Amino acid sequence: MSEHLWELIHEMSPTEKSFFKKNVQSKQSKEDPLYLKMFNSLNAMSKYSEKQFAHQFGKGNQVSRMKTYLYELLLASLIEISNHSDNILRSKKSLNSSWILFQKGLFNQSLKMVEKAQEQAVLNADLYTEAEALSLKRLLNFTALDIQGVSEIIKEESRVRELILEIQEFELLCNSFTAFSFTKGNIINTEERNLLNTLVNDPRLQSIENCNSNISRSYFYRILTLYFGMIGEYEKMYDNALSRYNLLKETLNSLLNTQNFINSLNNLIEACLITDRLQDAIDYNIELIELRTPSTYFEARKHIRYTILNLQIMIKSNNKEMEAESILKKDLVLCFHKYDRFVRTDEKLEILFLIITYYFNRRLFKDCKLFLKQYYVLPRTKTRVDLQLFIMIINIYMNFLSSDLDHLNYLIRNIERFERNEKILDTYERKLLDLIKLEIVQVRNSVSDKSNLFTLKDKLSVIQYQRNEMSMAKYIQF
Repeated sequence: MSEHLWELIHEMSPTEKSFFKKNVQSKQSKEDPLYLKMFNSLNAMSKYSEKQFAHQFGKGNQVSRMKTYLYELLLASLIEISNHSDNILRSKKSLNSSWILFQKGLFNQSLKMVEKAQEQAVLNADLYTEAEALSLKRLLNFTALDIQGVSEIIKEESRVRELILEIQEFELLCNSFTAFSFTKGNIINTEERNLLNTLVNDPRLQSIENCNSNISRSYFYRILTLYFGMIGEYEKMYDNALSRYNLLKETLNSLLNTQNFINSLNNLIEACLITDRLQDAIDYNIELIELRTPSTYFEARKHIRYTILNLQIMIKSNNKEMEAESILKKDLVLCFHKYDRFVRTDEKLEILFLIITYYFNRRLFKDCKLFLKQYYVLPRTKTRVDLQLFIMIINIYMNFLSSDLDHLNYLIRNIERFERNEKILDTYERKLLDLIKLEIVQVRNSVSDKSNLFTLKDKLSVIQYQRNEMSMAKYIQF
């Protein structure tokens, strides 16, 4: 529990910490100074130390109970302060108040409060809280023997349940599409394309008119954005990404569902980069980083996606400005340190691939090798094997360019083993690897002859135009 306390305290903002201290001090219990002392001690630790904590407060059941109670106090304080700023919690608070009033037999007061909760839930597009509010409202009508009112509420509950079911069906459908990108990116083979075509023929995806809520409409546009990106129709990908973004802006969804809006901006920026709308990508990425977020988690998600997209923009625009690179380094520190536990495995691979590519393209091999080391110490994973492959190819080619031929045989054997195990190379990647392997053999036979290197570069430049634009390999400059 001590470590959990430490983690919770270190995720609280200065405002939340101050609010908690004032709350405790206002109660003036004889045990409060000890709780504050425990709080201040954990807050002062830059890294949790059980030995240091035990030295200050000891061990045993009493200390254990105090830690549990302090944890509960912290959560209660965070809920209280969030009730003023979090729309979902406000409606939940009204709902809880209504239930308490109902139990006291204060039915008129309970009805007013539950109607307030329902109104807030509708404004928040929170169908689940709306369903809970309707359930309590039905109970209140039944208590008042308003049978007509009960019947009307049952119909309303059915409508809300149907909306929830529709959203869940869209979410399942969306997960079927996103499953592709979490394994090997958006590059698909013939068999996978046939499966995607089967999925996209779902009746719900034939018209936006089939959607009965803005949440379903958002999923509709998101699914088609992913689909058109994977089959190579990039203008349609952009059109759907833009439609989703506009829908969320119009419905103020950016304020109500931060994760959804971050995801929407992410897809739109990617579509802008693929369709050569570089300035639009820059502008939308600025909007992303300036987005107000309600919590540490969403702030982390915002910074992670911004960093990934900003790296793509810097590579695409060939931005070498010192100021831009300085900002980039600060963003990387945030992602790999402050927000490290929020970075998904696929995102960590994506960030490493992009920063390795950024330095490789500028032929800054020293910086490139620093991040290559970070990649090779990561636990092995089946996630985004395309990015892992590209990192290996960059490592091979970088050693080739720097004439580090002794290390190349090991790297080639490693990548061939990777290829056999994963079986995911597309046509472009196979040509790329075969060309590099052939050139290495020729150079090893005649190290002094550099003419083949120019031949290799010419061949690679031709292959560049054969790549799928969704492939992250499009950023590598050979």
